[in-house]
Amino acid sequence: MEPNERDKSVPNEIQALLSDERLILRETQRSVTPFGGVAVFIAYLRKIDLAGKVDEHMPVRWRSPNQIDPAATFTSFLIAVLLGAKRFAHANCLRGDQVLHAMLGVKRFPSDDTIRNLLRRFTMGNVERLFALLFEWQMERLPGRDEGYSLDLDSTVFERNGRQEGVLKGYNPHKHWRPSHPIIPCWLFYQKPTSSSPAGSAAVTAVPAGESLHCSKRPWRYGDSVRRSVLSEPIPVSSTTHC
Repeated sequence: MEPNERDKSVPNEIQALLSDERLILRETQRSVTPFGGVAVFIAYLRKIDLAGKVDEHMPVRWRSPNQIDPAATFTSFLIAVLLGAKRFAHANCLRGDQVLHAMLGVKRFPSDDTIRNLLRRFTMGNVERLFALLFEWQMERLPGRDEGYSLDLDSTVFERNGRQEGVLKGYNPHKHWRPSHPIIPCWLFYQKPTSSSPAGSAAVTAVPAGESLHCSKRPWRYGDSVRRSVLSEPIPVSSTTHC
């Protein structure tokens, strides 16, 4: 390079390393993001008004004038997990993505400390206050079907190390008789009738129309009280339901 020549650290064009293709490099003042595909999912969340329902039923409220709304923090945390975050610290990588902020409609993306402070407020009571109502809202969105739905129940445990609220000593496949949270995951689905399963499921029981589906077992117990499970409440059945 000649001494009087202007120093250009970024060339306007380069040649590919393993081919003879010529690549033109251009600068732009516009914000860019590698997560453009999430716009489709954000449009879906707006269509079902998830943010509005979370804000309506959110049991945690802040009083600080410089706060980030808890519903916005909760939704941003879900989006961070969707985009591949496996630790709270990974959410900090999204704080500089202005395009993602615009798609979410937030001025500030919450930091890992903000997310942790919110989740610390989620005692088992607050978990029930939020997710029981969200579960009810999801059930109301299901369209009525003459064939009904199938409710698949299973049981598993979340292994815990420590004295977290609600842990019980019991069956643990890896650390026997160590504390864990017993859970019962449920899947409500519809399977199209086939020649081998005309009712839509091979191992189901039909419930007459107009009746309700009950689950009398209460799997969670902590202290001297019993956790009120969503499954312990009657689920209205408008038509034939498979359980």
